[in-house]
Amino acid sequence: MKKGMANSDDDDDEPQSLCLTNYHLDDDNDMPLSLIMLPIKWSESDEDDSIDDCKQKKVFIHGYLHPNRLKKMFPVKAWSFNLSSLKPILSLQTKDGNWIKLKSPRKSFEATIRTILITIHFLHYAKKYP
Repeated sequence: MKKGMANSDDDDDEPQSLCLTNYHLDDDNDMPLSLIMLPIKWSESDEDDSIDDCKQKKVFIHGYLHPNRLKKMFPVKAWSFNLSSLKPILSLQTKDGNWIKLKSPRKSFEATIRTILITIHFLHYAKKYP
């Protein structure tokens, strides 16, 4: 029983990873945007100050939290991807510094993000099968 309690204490130290489904990006005028409007964060050591200082539009992600399906909106400041897992993982960093994993885009947003998703899947395939 103590072991289980220790695990729950460990969980409090790490932020809970959020996942969004049926997502889309827009600006403060509700105009749809692509990820290219945000700077990419190549590594954890990239300076947050340089991302915050960028003259960029206010960008928001809307979607449903996975798995409980609560509709949420977050202001975001950067994006990143991870090719080292079984499937490539696309993530957005909120203004608070938390990371949100993206699962599946909203149908109307698929055309906007298609090129980025195809490129990331190609890079994942090329890394897996050089």
